[in-house]
Amino acid sequence: MLRGHFLGHSTFYTWPTIHAWIGPVAAWTLFICLLLFVAQGVNVLMRRQWADRERLTFPLVWLPLAMTDSNGAFYRNPLMWAGFSAAGGLSLLNGIAFLNPSLPSVNLGTWISSHS
Repeated sequence: MLRGHFLGHSTFYTWPTIHAWIGPVAAWTLFICLLLFVAQGVNVLMRRQWADRERLTFPLVWLPLAMTDSNGAFYRNPLMWAGFSAAGGLSLLNGIAFLNPSLPSVNLGTWISSHS
């Protein structure tokens, strides 16, 4: 029934093809909605204990708070500038090596620099 669709000889917008996909799409949609509902329920149940009573911190917030602190200590830290310079220098080197393939590049193990 769906042979033509999977072999590329038919379009998706035919009633037999759509009818065959309705069940799996509905089942996956129901599963994802239930998963999100349960995750939200766990979040509602655990948030007060986790954030208010145990005073656990949110590490993703530390960097923006440090960057916007009025005393500017984040930008006076030499270790921050060393890390910024190392990351920026390697990215700049890889960018120049991408534009000029005769220059060597440093493989940083990311999909962005996988051109070498």
